[in-house]
Amino acid sequence: MAGATLLATLVFGVGAGSVAAASSHSSDGPFGHVSGRLVRVGGMAPGAAMGIPGRVILSLVGTSGTFTYATGPSDRFNVPVPAAFTYRVTGYSPKVLTNGREEPCAAGHRARVPSRAGLNGSIVVRGVQVVCRIS
Repeated sequence: MAGATLLATLVFGVGAGSVAAASSHSSDGPFGHVSGRLVRVGGMAPGAAMGIPGRVILSLVGTSGTFTYATGPSDRFNVPVPAAFTYRVTGYSPKVLTNGREEPCAAGHRARVPSRAGLNGSIVVRGVQVVCRIS
């Protein structure tokens, strides 16, 4: 992405668990969105996926920039991010603890926001599931 610089540390939130936005981000390019759910899988039968509150972190692959979104009481997220980048998506929830510490959760794949985002409206990468596995 010629002419664009990206150094990001953003925090977003919704509902009662909102976190104020703080940014050190600069980009000349278009934006897109990454949306999905933070879910817990496993535990006692049937062990089906269940949405949980927490936060998701989108880390730019190949750089140190991150975008953090607090889901509040919901399990859903819709994070605005610069286009033309690939993001590693992880998460944490107070509902998934080991020895009193939140365990990391991960999406099964990276989220790539195409560079064409913003040309005809924002591109949304949908259906990203950040999975917290419990025993």
